[in-house]
Amino acid sequence: MKEEKSYFGLAVWLAGYLVATALCIWLPESMMLRGIMQVCSLGICVLIYMIYVNEKVYWINGVTYEEALAATSEQRKAFVMAHLKRFGWFAGLFFLFSCLSWALRWSEWIDFAVGCLGMIAVAVSTINIKLDTKKDG
Repeated sequence: MKEEKSYFGLAVWLAGYLVATALCIWLPESMMLRGIMQVCSLGICVLIYMIYVNEKVYWINGVTYEEALAATSEQRKAFVMAHLKRFGWFAGLFFLFSCLSWALRWSEWIDFAVGCLGMIAVAVSTINIKLDTKKDG
């Protein structure tokens, strides 16, 4: 890795995430909770994309800065891409579900339950993804 250990980008993301979530109060009441859940699923994808671009894999729970330093750029990117694919698929499918749910006038609490359980399931599914620091050869 070319840079020192830093959490500045994570702090910037967190501030943006909080602002985006707070802006959901301006949505109509029937869309507010759906909006917050969309911000959550998209926000996770944005965070993981930032990790991918900057290779700050130590922002992901279970990876130390030293492990990140020992890995090659390709190894770090492969590790993060595995996370991004899972959370990205969930965000896309959840968006479609939420639109359908809204069109069918289902309770936004259904979206909330599906969103929370889905994000937890995807997060649990990433536990088996490991940063491979073995050198080729």
